[in-house]
Amino acid sequence: DLGNGRPAEGVRAELFKLNEITKAFEYIGQDLTNQDWRMHNLLNGNLLNVGQYKILFHTEDYFNKRSLENFYPDIEIKFKILNSSQKYHIPLLLNQYGYSTYR
Repeated sequence: DLGNGRPAEGVRAELFKLNEITKAFEYIGQDLTNQDWRMHNLLNGNLLNVGQYKILFHTEDYFNKRSLENFYPDIEIKFKILNSSQKYHIPLLLNQYGYSTYR
């Protein structure tokens, strides 16, 4: 959370994978960010295989708990796994009125 200079603990996120046949995103799992802004159970025991995914961060609840207004109630990040043997870390830097991400 760039607004307070600390990790945004307690943000719920859901992970989905694109089904190449139906072209619909299918639910994989969800988790809450911890005190280090990490999630250890988002994959729900699944592996990230080659394909397209999205993470949906539910940020409105996080800011509402802090009595702060926010512009983005949810933040969706789509990404591709190109090589399943690599590690992927997809950080989200956020504040009440903006966000950025990178690999």
